[in-house]
Order: sequence, then C-alpha cells, then structure tokens
Amino acid sequence: MREARTRWDKEKLEREQEAKEQAEAVKKQRQREKEEFEYAFAREQEQRKNSLEDELRTLEKEMTALQEAVDSFPQKLESDVQAAVKETSERLTADFEKSKALLEAKFQGGRTCCPAR
Repeated sequence: MREARTRWDKEKLEREQEAKEQAEAVKKQRQREKEEFEYAFAREQEQRKNSLEDELRTLEKEMTALQEAVDSFPQKLESDVQAAVKETSERLTADFEKSKALLEAKFQGGRTCCPAR
C-alpha cells in the first residue's frame, strides 16, 4: 500500500509539475503575443502618423504656392495687360500705316493718271 501511495504521490507531483509547466508555457505564449500585438500596433500608429505628417506638409506646400500665386496675381495681371496693350497698339499702328500708305498710293495714282482740269 505504501508503494502504491508513493507511486500515486509521485504521479500526482508529475501531473502538477506538467500542469505548472503547461501554465507557464501558455503564460509565456500570451505574453509574447501581447508584446507582438503592442509592437505591431505602435508601428502601425507611427507609420500612420508619419503618413499624415507627410500629407500635411504637402498640403502646406500647396497652400504656400497658392498664396504666392494670389500675392503675385496683381503684378502678373498688370504686366499681361501692359503686354496686350503694347501688342494691340503696335498692331493698330501698323494697320494704320498700311491703310495710310494705300490711300496715299491711290491718291498719287489718281493724280498721275488724270491731269487736273
């Protein structure tokens, strides 16, 4: 009977030891999974933050470029208007000179063709 009791106590200790080892293994596995999740979550958060910061910088650059365009618009408009006025004046002056030359040529042609009466 002592032998059975000793064997039973020994088996009981082995089962308890196995259960304890199993519990430790499960605890370590859960801790590892938790750490992996926290690492992945923190990494994803950091990547998202970096992405949003990049997007914000891009938008700020676009806003700066738009503001510069707005600020320089009056000067650009004025220079474009001056260029259009100059080009139109030159074209009208050239047209006038051509018309004047044509009328003078017609007038001179009419004088030489028909003598004065």
